[in-house]
Amino acid sequence: MIVKFFTHGTGGSKGVFDYLLNDKEQPDGKRLGAEVLRGDINNQALLIDSLDFKQKYTSGCLSFTETADEVTAEQKNALMDGFEETLRAGLEVDRVSVSWIEHRDKGRLELNFVFADVDLEHGRAFQPYIHYQDKRRVNAWKDMQNIEHGFTDPNDPANKRLMAQRDNLPRDIKDARQAITDGLKALVVEGVIANRDDVIQALTDGGFEIARETDKAISIKNPDPTAKRNIRLTGGLYERGFKFSREVQSEVTAASEGYRAGSRERYDAAKQLYDSEIRRKRDYHQARHGQP
Repeated sequence: MIVKFFTHGTGGSKGVFDYLLNDKEQPDGKRLGAEVLRGDINNQALLIDSLDFKQKYTSGCLSFTETADEVTAEQKNALMDGFEETLRAGLEVDRVSVSWIEHRDKGRLELNFVFADVDLEHGRAFQPYIHYQDKRRVNAWKDMQNIEHGFTDPNDPANKRLMAQRDNLPRDIKDARQAITDGLKALVVEGVIANRDDVIQALTDGGFEIARETDKAISIKNPDPTAKRNIRLTGGLYERGFKFSREVQSEVTAASEGYRAGSRERYDAAKQLYDSEIRRKRDYHQARHGQP
């Protein structure tokens, strides 16, 4: 499971709920595989549209490789409860408006959330997620859930292919190169990649545009529209003579086994970080929202 934040909405609610629930191509206008799990969509839409804040709502999803049927109703409820508590961090449940919409149409489960950016008790602006303040807490919660429920962990070296997609790519060039390379190595282990042509095909399938090829490197266009330079990928994987390597397979397999063996330690570390960050965020919410 990974956590994605899509929109800090500055317009009305129509766009986000149209995307989550509707499909003009369907005879009834409804999106296939979409189901409201929690919330009153009509009332929340009215609430969002009534706000005079610059940011009116926050949306995103919990994204799984597992199908909707592989995650039980009890697990879904526990995940929704836990995620809401992680973002509320000390605020009572009736002070925050949130809706959850399940998507099944991609062959896997997505639990989509929409928060109205308002404290319902005082009418004060409430921002559920501020990246630089909340990333560590949300990631710690996500790591705990993946270990506890046995969901596919994108940090497992064997699953790094999940990060070799342009939409998930880190903005830092060095981190982006590493994420792409780790993703391609995971595909080597799966048998998807056996030579350089397969590398290029995997990059293309991941949404990347090949900018240049040389004997020793492949350059791709940076998916960040503000970036001016291509991302140059170097190393054995990207050389023209690359062929399937059992060394790559052994490297990833050993790293994955070591990663899984340390799950107890990683859970304890994530729990310690989560508890610390929750206390810090509770103090912030108490100071900001504790009084009228």
